[in-house]
Amino acid sequence: MNDKDTKNLSQVLHFLTSNNIPFVKKDDFIFDVFSRQVQIDNKELPTMQIRYVNSAESKIGYKRFGYDGLSMKYAYEVSKSNEDAGIRVMWWRDFEVENARKNEVIKSYILSACGKTKRKVFARDCVVKEIPSKQLRTFLETNCFYGYRSASKNFGLYLKKDKGDFKKDDLVMMWSIGHPFYGKSLYDLEVIRASTLLYTQVIGGASKLFSHIKNIPTITCGSKEITWNKLSFYVDYCHNTGKSLPLLGFKLLNYSGGGFMNLNTETGEAFNRKPAIHKKIMEMMAEGKVISTPLAGVKTYVYCKDENSGTQNKEQNE
Repeated sequence: MNDKDTKNLSQVLHFLTSNNIPFVKKDDFIFDVFSRQVQIDNKELPTMQIRYVNSAESKIGYKRFGYDGLSMKYAYEVSKSNEDAGIRVMWWRDFEVENARKNEVIKSYILSACGKTKRKVFARDCVVKEIPSKQLRTFLETNCFYGYRSASKNFGLYLKKDKGDFKKDDLVMMWSIGHPFYGKSLYDLEVIRASTLLYTQVIGGASKLFSHIKNIPTITCGSKEITWNKLSFYVDYCHNTGKSLPLLGFKLLNYSGGGFMNLNTETGEAFNRKPAIHKKIMEMMAEGKVISTPLAGVKTYVYCKDENSGTQNKEQNE
């Protein structure tokens, strides 16, 4: 274990112990978390597994570049086998520990999954409003794992009045909607970003936001007004499972089956595909200056108004 891993893992251990999260170390990089009592055949099972990753040592093997390594599907297969056993995998990679925003978002995810979130807000105490662009950027750059991305419509939950640590008009949760970046011929719209204020649980928040969104018949994307039927939601399978989405009427369409993140071995920069300099990246891979580490990919959920019309009518009647 190198000095960087020692430093990063000390952060992970401090976070777990300081928040009284029960866990067992399977090895130096894997932690089984026991956030509630789950037993099979009188054996207590973990509900979450945290996996720290040294990206440079967990690279994807490319024979054309002359080196062996992991399959691109490695992280997906680990996440899927654990999910099938009722265990949520939380990947916590070295470059995420070292990224201030992403590190805090992962901590917030874990506390929420373990029922340790200290700040709780009820959706009934909030009102849905569109988010001004300046406030949207600030919120996402602080609270969203992937940061800011523009969208056609941005809806937020705002406090109606002062409540505990919160003040009236505080933004605590958001969903943004826009033209689908992927599957343009398959879906009318896509959930671009969905984010909650760090270390905060908004009880009933997703339901309230989506109840508002699905009752909007048309959404303008650029110069095009879309009368929508199908809405896609891509779940980051490295950190979430999307298990609450079916409660909103979304159906699981598929798993992407894996993915990857590139890493510049000289600078430590982690980056996604860069089509504009693809040839240069391939040359750097051949020289060992860029490697790829496997990701778990995404889970795609889809909401279809036609298929949920019965449920929608029932909600409106209630």
